[in-house]
Amino acid sequence: MQKRIRCIVFLILFCVLGGINLKAQSPFDSLLILSQTETNQIKKCDAYLNYIEKLGSLYNDSAVQLLIVSENDYQKVGNVYGVGRCKSLRAWLIANKGELDVSLKLANEAIVFQSKINDSLGIALTFLRMGVSLFRTNQLNNAEKVFIKSYKYFLTINDTENIDNAISCLGTLYTQQKKYDKAINLYNSLLKMRLVKSQYDFIGDAYYELGESFLNNQQIDSAKYYLLLAHHTFIEKSAYKTAPPKVSIALGRCYFQLKEYNKALIFTEAGIKEADRFKSYELLLSSNQLLHQILAKMGKFKEAYLTQQNYFQLKEHIDSLNKTNESEFVLEHNRKLDDTSETLKLEILRLDAENKLQTFRVVGISIVSTILLFIAAFVIIYQQKNQVK
Repeated sequence: MQKRIRCIVFLILFCVLGGINLKAQSPFDSLLILSQTETNQIKKCDAYLNYIEKLGSLYNDSAVQLLIVSENDYQKVGNVYGVGRCKSLRAWLIANKGELDVSLKLANEAIVFQSKINDSLGIALTFLRMGVSLFRTNQLNNAEKVFIKSYKYFLTINDTENIDNAISCLGTLYTQQKKYDKAINLYNSLLKMRLVKSQYDFIGDAYYELGESFLNNQQIDSAKYYLLLAHHTFIEKSAYKTAPPKVSIALGRCYFQLKEYNKALIFTEAGIKEADRFKSYELLLSSNQLLHQILAKMGKFKEAYLTQQNYFQLKEHIDSLNKTNESEFVLEHNRKLDDTSETLKLEILRLDAENKLQTFRVVGISIVSTILLFIAAFVIIYQQKNQVK
């Protein structure tokens, strides 16, 4: 009898574990599965919105439509947190399409909802996204105000990762505005934060940003100090084990201004080699122009002339690439617009089918397990009666 009971228990466990395994092999990623299984409503919302954000990198319009559906669902159940986060993410995705006015309106609506429940992180992220959108459209003064608000919110909740992001955005903006003293102060703060974490890739980048800001501000000795630190950090301590082209080219500029043309030549040529390897065309343009000036100062006029010709050819090639990419972007965008409704339908149907399938599996496993338990109980009772007889 014991052997039969063990067989029945094994059969029950086999069915249950088989159903769990089928569920684990879902075609959706972990974020989608988490959003379906998580009981905490905030974590559930965050997981689903993270999933939609990833979807947006491939299908922007589909992600926007899914956010509209989700926002309406959250509205119906009074989930203010979900509504605010949906509006914020939708504003970001719409800004990526170039519809800035619609995006800013949505972002402001998001902040209203997020303020009701004091969602400080949500507000800070919304401001950060607004700032990036404004920066992209060259509305630098408005972007500065929004970035500062974002930075202050991140400070209040001590979110060091996003404090880093906000400082980086502000530093880039101040560099664009030629407010180099402000950029230097910010990058000093950024460097202190990154030194604590000992993440050398990021430390090297902070050294570079500081050196570049000093170079733009004509503080050449300070620029040289930090750029050499950046170069050393990337080569000796970072995972890359090589200096990024921007660092070498900045050192080339620095030594050119110090009239140390041999060193300027070495670093500039190294930067050009790396930029060519990564196909960084903008860096290739600026570095070739710098190389022409260095060679001319060194009296290598033939090489300087050839470098200048190479610069003009490269510029023509880049202009041609940009025009081609613009045309391809328009065609691709139009094609995606045509396919958006179909993609969205498929995505929603897929989500719905997955939910139904998960429910069916759970119900099926429960029914089968219950039946098997009844059979097990019946067999045990029957065996006991036979033993008594």
